Amino acid sequence: MTAKSSSYAKESLPKEYLHSFHAGNVGDVWKHVVLLSVMQRLSELSKPLRVLDCFAGAGGYHLQGTGEWTEGIGALLRNVPSGDVAVDRYLEVVRPRFEKERFYPGSPLLIQQFVQADDSLCCFETHAETREVLSRVVASSTAVLGTDGLAGLQQESRAELEKGSLLFALIDPPWVRKEDWQAVPKAIIESWKACPQAVLLLWYPIKSYTRINAMIKMFQEAQVPAVVMDLLTTPLEHQRNRLNGSGLLLINADEEVVAEVSQAATWIGRACATQGKYWSLRLTELGT
Repeated sequence: MTAKSSSYAKESLPKEYLHSFHAGNVGDVWKHVVLLSVMQRLSELSKPLRVLDCFAGAGGYHLQGTGEWTEGIGALLRNVPSGDVAVDRYLEVVRPRFEKERFYPGSPLLIQQFVQADDSLCCFETHAETREVLSRVVASSTAVLGTDGLAGLQQESRAELEKGSLLFALIDPPWVRKEDWQAVPKAIIESWKACPQAVLLLWYPIKSYTRINAMIKMFQEAQVPAVVMDLLTTPLEHQRNRLNGSGLLLINADEEVVAEVSQAATWIGRACATQGKYWSLRLTELGT
């Protein structure tokens, strides 16, 4: 799908960050394909999981006629054939309700697909009304807290886990403040130092690499063992209000997951490219 067939008026863009407007965009597609791949791998381990969704949102969204989803899940469903393991896993979960009622599940609902009896899931959402909606859509066994997600992550990483269990956290802040590009990686690095075995997945938007490269340098200097996966579906020189792409930093990455989602990036990139056939994947390994 090209930008020409999925464009919408600039004045229709919301003045503040709204999950409902951005839901299902190409950043969500890339984030959720990787998230499900990670959860699949973790569910195969013989360890109870303590799962944190640090910026959970409402849990799911009914998409409007216009929105960034047209360049994300909309483009993917129109352009990608089946055959890729990670993409098919994602579409198997997302497609049914999207096609029936144009509903897009957020990360809490996706994570729930893999939470087993011995696991626990805790979602953080500071906005009261959004938190109330979230509480209604997640399983009753899911803890929904109004604590700041980064503070919650740091607290959980310092807490003693049950013997043999593993901590996994998804961190996908809205990135509306410039200082987030320092505060977020700092909190994650501190959490990793407190719990070095934790698997941590950070998502961030890409419109330029200036702040991103500075953030990655913070992880490098801290010697955090991670893989950075940046997927662009619009050239960076093409300035616009929507995403050019998004990136994921996976701490304590599983090699099978990295290989699987690298292949998936080919399908997503080709399907969601907005400028002809342009797309790119940048993989960077940090630490040891």
